[in-house]
Amino acid sequence: MKIAKFDTTHIRNDAHFWFMTEFRDIVLAHTAATLKITPQFTGFTALYNREDEALKKISASAFTPKIHEADAARDETLTGMMEVCKGMCKHSTPVTRDAARPGGLPRLQTQRVETHQRRD
Repeated sequence: MKIAKFDTTHIRNDAHFWFMTEFRDIVLAHTAATLKITPQFTGFTALYNREDEALKKISASAFTPKIHEADAARDETLTGMMEVCKGMCKHSTPVTRDAARPGGLPRLQTQRVETHQRRD
């Protein structure tokens, strides 16, 4: 096999590592000694392992725990709001019940505007 052209400036880290993994697997299948590249492959293997370790560090973001905390807070807030709306559907005031139903908020805003206009 011969690679005619390979431009590394247009590939991402994971694509580069995938290409290097494919190359390593081919060399391991045919052995570096048979291909007469043992010294070069030894250096390649060291660099390959460093790249693998670096990519593993990159994939574990320092922001992941904060993102999970923010997601949990958002989920709790949304769930709480949904429960409040569900409870407000059983409110004693008809305007409040209407506002709590899906699509009810625009009607509530309209009623407030009409009430405000009547006071003027």
